[in-house]
Amino acid sequence: MRYGRRSALALTGILVLSAPSIAGCGDTIQQGAERIAEEAVGGDVEIDEGGVTVQGDQGQELAIGSDVVLPDSWPATVPAFDGGQLVVVSVQQADANAMWTSAGTPEAARDQYRAALEAAGFVIDSESTIGGLTVIGATGNGYRVETTIGGAGGETSVTVTASRQ
Repeated sequence: MRYGRRSALALTGILVLSAPSIAGCGDTIQQGAERIAEEAVGGDVEIDEGGVTVQGDQGQELAIGSDVVLPDSWPATVPAFDGGQLVVVSVQQADANAMWTSAGTPEAARDQYRAALEAAGFVIDSESTIGGLTVIGATGNGYRVETTIGGAGGETSVTVTASRQ
């Protein structure tokens, strides 16, 4: 059976939301769900209590959950956000995206990540704050990095998008 791109994305979303339930139902159900997802997205799918990890046939990686770590394919010259919990990471051939959540303030997160970019050799070429959301643009080490930082409900999110130049 062949699935379209939308079906694969919808199935991945459903699996992400239901991962804790599937992981708690036993190995047979979990393995069945992984096999269905693998057919739909064309890669290797792992489901556990910490979330869902998908590795595509072309080297793409996607991990969503509460127990996510940066994969080895994350660009080594692009700094990770220190002090938060990584909840989403996606790496494709020329692009990498990650989102961390933190109990700290958006201002502290902005200052920390801005300093990390500069220490890694990036040049900050844009920064703007609108309605509590800060966007930092930086270039260096062969990458363009866009970082979005905002707070809501006492939690701060830091989203980093790195595109190879």
